[in-house]
Amino acid sequence: MEDGYSFQPLTEEENAIFRKHFIGEDPDAKLVKIVDSNNDYILTVNEKFKEVSHFFTSLKLREDDVWIITSPKCGTTWTQETTWHIMNNVQLQRTQERLFDRSPFLEMGVMRSSDPNAAEEMIRKLDDLTSPRTIKTHLPLEL
Repeated sequence: MEDGYSFQPLTEEENAIFRKHFIGEDPDAKLVKIVDSNNDYILTVNEKFKEVSHFFTSLKLREDDVWIITSPKCGTTWTQETTWHIMNNVQLQRTQERLFDRSPFLEMGVMRSSDPNAAEEMIRKLDDLTSPRTIKTHLPLEL
């Protein structure tokens, strides 16, 4: 990983804690942690994230991008929908379109798919969106 971040395996204790609290996760998934240059913990991810992290770190940002960066399960999707409408003059007729198409969830492709092309497809989808883009992520701001 770039910019002073690296992947490390979870200790047995860390893995047990993670599995205890994240019951819905695939029990066979190999998990790793992302740490900074001081070896401080940043985030736990599926090991397959290692193969695609370069897509996220090389994403072309735009000056008018609006980022919705939150922890999971704290009202992110509601905030995402509301923010998208504020940014797009409350186009209620567009609520018939999937929110994911109007305001992509950056890492969804690698969370739910083993397809190595999922991350690249997400980046292409983001590049194709007109500005201003509203982008959802659960990745920490540092990344």
